[in-house]
Amino acid sequence: MSAALPAVLMGITRLGYRGTITEHALSSLVAHVEEHGLETVLRWIEEDPGLLLMPSWQFFYLP
Repeated sequence: MSAALPAVLMGITRLGYRGTITEHALSSLVAHVEEHGLETVLRWIEEDPGLLLMPSWQFFYLP
């Protein structure tokens, strides 16, 4: 388990999100946190909450 996982989950909670997060999306977000930093990824989630439902590689672009 990545050390970034708890930070990602707490950050998503801090944004006020209370819905479903898919496992594949979460693993993708954790990988992005490790590469780009937590605050950057949380900004992406604020801009596009769809990132919580499917891995970012399924979009036409990576944030």
